[in-house]
Amino acid sequence: TSISVSTGEFKAIYHLVKNKNTVISKEKLCRCALGKELEYNDDRSVDALISRIRKKIGEREDGTCFIQTIRSRGYIIFG
Repeated sequence: TSISVSTGEFKAIYHLVKNKNTVISKEKLCRCALGKELEYNDDRSVDALISRIRKKIGEREDGTCFIQTIRSRGYIIFG
């Protein structure tokens, strides 16, 4: 099965997979995937990006998301 993703979504997925089992901060994902710095502490651009990716890739067989949120730290893909 194939899915269509934007450049930013692809970069975020690539960065998370490349660094699987490592928490990636919102700041780092923002720089790597969106090419910008987080503008303020409650900037939701990375959250929206991750939400779009989650909708496109679906869930694991056990119902959990492939991309996990680590509160106050960032995001991770376990592998």
